[in-house]
Amino acid sequence: MDDVEHYSFIKKGVDNSYTMHDLMREHLQDYCWKNEEELNAKVHITLFEYYNKPLQELKPINVSDKSKKDFNEAFYHVFIFAPIQLLGNWISHSLEVFFEAAQWNFVEQYHIILVGLLENKKVEKLQTSLAGAKNNLASLYHKQGRYDEAEPLYKSVLSILEKASNQTHHNYSTCLNNLAELYRVQGEYNKAERLYKQAIEICESTLGINHPSYAIRLNNLALLYHSQGQYEKAEPLYKGAMDIWRRTLGENHHDYATWLNNLAGLYYKQGRYDDAEPLFKQAIDIGKKTLGEHHPEYVMWLNNLAGLYESKGRYDEALPLYKKAIEIDRKTIGVGHPNYAIRLNNLAVLYYNQGRYDGIEPLYEQTLNIIKKSLGVLHPSYMRTLENMAHLHYKMGNKEKAREYALRAQALQQQRDAQK
Repeated sequence: MDDVEHYSFIKKGVDNSYTMHDLMREHLQDYCWKNEEELNAKVHITLFEYYNKPLQELKPINVSDKSKKDFNEAFYHVFIFAPIQLLGNWISHSLEVFFEAAQWNFVEQYHIILVGLLENKKVEKLQTSLAGAKNNLASLYHKQGRYDEAEPLYKSVLSILEKASNQTHHNYSTCLNNLAELYRVQGEYNKAERLYKQAIEICESTLGINHPSYAIRLNNLALLYHSQGQYEKAEPLYKGAMDIWRRTLGENHHDYATWLNNLAGLYYKQGRYDDAEPLFKQAIDIGKKTLGEHHPEYVMWLNNLAGLYESKGRYDEALPLYKKAIEIDRKTIGVGHPNYAIRLNNLAVLYYNQGRYDGIEPLYEQTLNIIKKSLGVLHPSYMRTLENMAHLHYKMGNKEKAREYALRAQALQQQRDAQK
């Protein structure tokens, strides 16, 4: 800069700003006009690299408003110069950390943009990319409890891959697994089991039995058996999945924490409280370090530890954990999410066990309304809550109301059984 100043091309002011000589400005403008396309590309690439750099090492626990701004800026510049396939790969990869950090509203807008761009291209070689983009959007809706929006997207992905003869591809296995998981949380266990087993078979043949993706498939099938009370089938699958993950990616990962929580939940269901408690606490410790204390997964683990304390009669330890879980979920996943309903139900059950009957009924009513809208009246959680309401009214001496709720639960169970 000093050399340029020496020739009076640029002058430095008293406020340390610079002014440019008219001849110098005209020359630069003329140069930029002649080389505009090449120069613009270089500028966009440089700025993309600048904003993209901090995203490369970003961890879920460190995601901030600045991270979102960096992504927004990087997207603006990469959109200018990158071909669609490269753009899609960058969006999908870079959004993973925001997805894991539960920044779902932020993630959604870009997945919708990418799906729209790929659908408009209608190019055969981009169909696999379109399938991946739709799968990511479906997974997002799945996490948000928007199951009616997720299911048709998953089915569209499978259709795209089937037309491309990719039924034995890893991506096909991933979508089968995701759709199976959607059916599991909706209580459609028979549909889920068939898809889980198909996904495991494809994953074994394509990636092998020591791959983390294979571990994920095993864990999810274990969750299905766990949900059905088939604990003897679930436990070895949980342990097998954890062993693969421990050997490949280590223990200091939020997915490993999830599986610790799952195995702890199995022990809890079996009444093995002393085995469950240290696993719940280990999961919470890992989650706190990797996801932070306001992540939905972390909240779930708090809720589960609270349930353990409640079962052991340690109500004073359970109550603040339940309340903390409800408060965080209200701010993150929202009051219409099925998991929020579970938190309300658990708090109501704790009050019931303490004999604090006043104020329980509104919690159950809110739980029923959320589950009805998000999962439907034939979901096991809806029927369990009806049964809980029956127990409450019986305890309060309202035997007619108790009978009414019990009969509603029984009728729905018979209707569900008839559909199997």
